[in-house]
Amino acid sequence: MRRKSSGLNPRNVALIVITVGAAALAAYTVYGLREFKESRQARSIEVGQRAGIRVADALDQTLFEVAERANDYAEVVARIDSEPELLESIKKESFRFPPVMGVTVALEPGAFAGKES
Repeated sequence: MRRKSSGLNPRNVALIVITVGAAALAAYTVYGLREFKESRQARSIEVGQRAGIRVADALDQTLFEVAERANDYAEVVARIDSEPELLESIKKESFRFPPVMGVTVALEPGAFAGKES
């Protein structure tokens, strides 16, 4: 009768090597995924910050242009003497400067009284 040996036979060694190798591979994969996620998050934050700066710069430039045009147009409106002329000017200005969707002009009541012919 053959006695079972308590030593490691080639089959047991292979199973142990495969198990340890699989555990090491799983640990490496989990670590790699964690590192990738952190790296990706950091890159996303950086890209988002750069995009935010570009948008802010573009908005600043556009708002500056709008404010500058508003000041110029205020000077034009100040020289207008009749309501029809004002309405025509507003219509033209509404189409002249694309970032502005419309023009609003506020005048004192009766601003054209006696000036129109």
